[in-house]
Amino acid sequence: MAEIEETDSLDVTDEEWENYKKKFQKNYSPTEDSQRRKIYEASKKVIVEHNKKFKAGEVPFAMSINQFADRKPEEAGGCMKKALGK
Repeated sequence: MAEIEETDSLDVTDEEWENYKKKFQKNYSPTEDSQRRKIYEASKKVIVEHNKKFKAGEVPFAMSINQFADRKPEEAGGCMKKALGK
């Protein structure tokens, strides 16, 4: 299975983006792919910045990339509700 490398880098390489899509079985049209990648990049920035605070002892938990990293918060919330049968 493709691995997503967790780093402190805010940059998202093409390889990282492709690995993310493979790992979570994501397939998008070229237009949607570009939009989803931008959301993923923003999510990664939030995660990296949060984890810097975690490493400094400023917050009690770490965050990581998951299957919702290319979704807007309102979209991810809808997926969670559906998964929970609500």
